[in-house]
Amino acid sequence: MGEKENKPDRFSKLLVGIDGSEISDYALNLAIHIGKAFSSQVDLIHVHSLPITPPVSTPLYDPLSAGPILSPMPEWQIEELRKNVAKDGAMVEQRKKLVEQSGLRCTATSIESDDIADEIIGRAHDGEYGLIVMGSRGLSGLRSLILGSVSKKVAKDAKTSVLIVKNKFEGLPKILLGYDGSEESKQALFATAELGLKFTAQVDPVGVVSILRSSESTVIPENVSTWEKEMSDHVREALALLEERGTTKCEGKTIDFPDAAKGIIEVASAGSYDLIAVGNRGYGRLKSFFLGSVASGVADGAKTNVLIVR
Repeated sequence: MGEKENKPDRFSKLLVGIDGSEISDYALNLAIHIGKAFSSQVDLIHVHSLPITPPVSTPLYDPLSAGPILSPMPEWQIEELRKNVAKDGAMVEQRKKLVEQSGLRCTATSIESDDIADEIIGRAHDGEYGLIVMGSRGLSGLRSLILGSVSKKVAKDAKTSVLIVKNKFEGLPKILLGYDGSEESKQALFATAELGLKFTAQVDPVGVVSILRSSESTVIPENVSTWEKEMSDHVREALALLEERGTTKCEGKTIDFPDAAKGIIEVASAGSYDLIAVGNRGYGRLKSFFLGSVASGVADGAKTNVLIVR
């Protein structure tokens, strides 16, 4: 495959969302492992929400109504904000040192914003990062960075690949690769092959034939056998491409499942996979694997870690 398809710099520059929570530290830990394997630059971004009420010390008045329009924030709350800012600064610096102690280049940015996901997406785009790494859920309240809705929005709207970390693990011993023969799923294959080689991982491609059944019957379309054969051919192609790239520890699977995302999640759960890798979009209609929303469906529903490749 050509250099453009393979994107050899995919893991050379990582952006990691941190907030000091346990799950964001899992994400940072995995990013460090990937960074060491690929000699990457691993940069950190910490975004905390703006306070709902600005910390003013005196009331503000509306001259037309001669009444208050903004009451001052209580002193105890202002002090709490100051403490949180100091804690956040120390946390960010501590995580930065951790990355640097691993022998990796690192910069750290801490900013206030009322749209956390957009800040992460924008920084990833402007900095030309190949991968965003973030936890699926983190702290709540004013210090929040990674709420469930934030990771969902980043996974959906980012123009770069996104790794959503939900569980702690030290490496990538077992990866489930969603594959349907599309260019998007090939990009996921190339990325997964790189990870597989670096971490000596088992990489198993799976193809899903999404068969829609009538609500009043269980009649299967007559041409389902054709779709199954086509998907089996795609999976065999994936195995050949993985072998070409030196990933020989793999087993292909083809399944029929009404909901493609749920089918992938079920296979991942039954097989105790450590990571699911999917392309952002693939073929349409009934033989589809990624009907546009399937990648986000996997990211939302899976209990394991998910890599969405773009």
